[in-house]
Amino acid sequence: MKIKLNATKDSLRNLLESEGFVFPCGGKGLCGRCKIVAPTLPITEKDRTFIALPDLERGVRLACDKVIEGEVEIDCLLERVEQKKKKISEADAFVVFEDGRTVVGLCDGGEVLDEVILPPTDTSFRALRSVAQKETVELYEEHGLAKATVILLTGTPQKFSEVTGIIEEYDYCTTVEAKLFDMTSEEVLMLPKPTALIGGDILLEMLGRAEGTMLVKDGYIAYLEENHLFIARVIPNIDAPATYVTAIAYFIKRFEPKWKVVVGDNVLAKACGLVPTESRVSENSASLLASNRPKAKLERLTKKVVELSLADDDLFQDLLTEITK
Repeated sequence: MKIKLNATKDSLRNLLESEGFVFPCGGKGLCGRCKIVAPTLPITEKDRTFIALPDLERGVRLACDKVIEGEVEIDCLLERVEQKKKKISEADAFVVFEDGRTVVGLCDGGEVLDEVILPPTDTSFRALRSVAQKETVELYEEHGLAKATVILLTGTPQKFSEVTGIIEEYDYCTTVEAKLFDMTSEEVLMLPKPTALIGGDILLEMLGRAEGTMLVKDGYIAYLEENHLFIARVIPNIDAPATYVTAIAYFIKRFEPKWKVVVGDNVLAKACGLVPTESRVSENSASLLASNRPKAKLERLTKKVVELSLADDDLFQDLLTEITK
């Protein structure tokens, strides 16, 4: 099993055991059975004692006597045991239907306890409801939980409207009885849906970001300043990238952002020089379920939303003409 490790002067044995790998002996270099494949690691005397030269040349090493400094990729040949899920007495849950993925998780006290990242869910009531129910119930069962106290439910406007039946726009967080949506919890927390094209998924991602940040994620491009959160909805198309690349160039030209970041494996955005950053969806979901203060911050952020229609903008059209020449 190939894994990536990153540490500063830490025992490789400790790192592998923390990942669930089991050493066949006491880890003192006496049996030569804790073999890994890591060509970048230097050959030690213990390696030479137990491993034949052809295997050494292709990168086979012992794991018991190594110290890791920096990042290293290892093909670990040891057996791995699955760690048992921690049993919990109560928790909240979150389900976020994004363009590029679906995120389902459990949290308590502002801390994410467990989560699963799934491929994007089809925009149909049956598919969305099936994923929300199946994945949350499976997480409950793994942790010995009967149901969640509150489920946070949000996503792109289309997916959110399909799964809830809520079409109208609103700019506040609201909690309703879970039985209205047949969810396995006591209540459902629904995030704002500020416009027909902008949903709670991008608000979750922008919550807590610094002013001056331009963020690209899936079909959203956003820029946050003191009084406004400008957002455009432009779906990326790798086969016809001109419109998407122009939209990114438009935000850079118009707003001159201090930080230009991209969430996810977005080839077009990375090619435009945006820096990869971690998603904040899970941690912000946990925070919203733990306290009313983040909800107030999210509602203030929602009131700053300005939806941009780039097709009607002269700057966008000029840039598009330059890019497509």
